[in-house]
Amino acid sequence: MVLDIYNLSSHRLRSTFRAGFAVRLVLGASLALLAGCGKKEARGFLDPATALFKDLAQIVISPRHGTVARKESIRLSAFGRTTGGDSVPVAVTWSATGGDITPEGDFSSEGRGDFWVHARVTMNAITDSALISVDPVTRVVMMAKTLTLRTGESQALSITAQYASGEPAVVPIVWSASAGAIDSNGVYLAPATPGVAFVVATAGGGAADTATITVALPSVLTGLRVNPGTDSLEPDQSRLMMVEGVWSDGTTGPAPVDFTATGGTINHDGLFTAGDQPGVFSVIARARMAPLEATAPIIVRLRPVASLVVDPDAARTPILFVDDDPAELGATGEVAGVLGGDQSQA
Repeated sequence: MVLDIYNLSSHRLRSTFRAGFAVRLVLGASLALLAGCGKKEARGFLDPATALFKDLAQIVISPRHGTVARKESIRLSAFGRTTGGDSVPVAVTWSATGGDITPEGDFSSEGRGDFWVHARVTMNAITDSALISVDPVTRVVMMAKTLTLRTGESQALSITAQYASGEPAVVPIVWSASAGAIDSNGVYLAPATPGVAFVVATAGGGAADTATITVALPSVLTGLRVNPGTDSLEPDQSRLMMVEGVWSDGTTGPAPVDFTATGGTINHDGLFTAGDQPGVFSVIARARMAPLEATAPIIVRLRPVASLVVDPDAARTPILFVDDDPAELGATGEVAGVLGGDQSQA
C-alpha cells in the first residue's frame, strides 16, 4: 500500500513536471516569437506616440545645405538610421535660428542670411541640423573673361553679382590667382614670366567666376609717328603735336617721348607755338625707351597784309592802268607777302 501510494505520487509529479515543462516551452517559444516580431517592427516602424526607437542611432536632415529666395519656402525632411545602418522614418520636432518653420518642415524667411534648422527626436534627444541660406549670392560674373597683359603689368578686375531673387548684390569678394598676385580690391599684377593665369572671384555663398589672363613679354618700340605729319602755321599760332608708337607686336599706341623744335617753342605735352620768322622748321620727337625719333616739318608763313593806304604825296611808284597811261602814286604801310584787301583801289 505504501508502495502504491509512492508510485502514484511519483507518477503525478512526473506528469506535473512534464506539463510545466510543456507550458514553459510554449511560453518561451511565444516570447521568442514576440521578441522577433518586435525587433522587426523596430527597424521599420516608429510608434508616433513615443517617437522612440530601441536601436535608433541618428537622424539625418535633407537637404544638408539649402538655398531659398526671400519669402519663399523650402521643404526639409528627416529620416532615422539604426545602429544596423537601416533607414527608417522618424517623427521630429523642428526649430530654426531665424525665419519660420512649420511642423511639416517648410522653412521661410523675409530677411537675407544664413539660418540653422534643427530636427529633434523628442524621446531619444537625437538631433541633426541643416544650414539654409536665404537669398544668397548665386551668380558672380567677371566683367572681362579674357585679358592679355605684359609681364609686370597690372589691371583692375571687376565683377557683377546677383542674389537668388535676381536682385543685384554688392558683397565682399575673395580673389585668388594661379599666377601673379591680386589684392582684395581685384587689382591683378602679372608675373615676371609669360604664360596663362586664372583669376577666380568667389562670393561668400560659393558662387564664383573665372577670368583667363594671357601674360606676354613686353613689346619693343620699333617706330614713332608724329601727327600731324606736316603743318602750316602763322607766326604765334599754336598746334598740339601727337606721337604714336609702333610696337613689335604690330600694335600702335602712346609712347613716352621728349620734344624739341626749331622755328618756335614746344612744351613737354607737344604744344608747338610758331615764332615770328617765316620759314620751314621741324618738330622732333625722341623716344625715351629706344634710340628712335620722328620729325614733322612745320611751315611758318608770312604775316598777311591787313590794309594798303595810297598816299599821292609819298614817293612816286609807276602804276600801269588799264588804259596803258602810266602814273605815279605814293604808297605807305607794311607790304609783306601777298597784298590783302581790295587791290582795285590801287
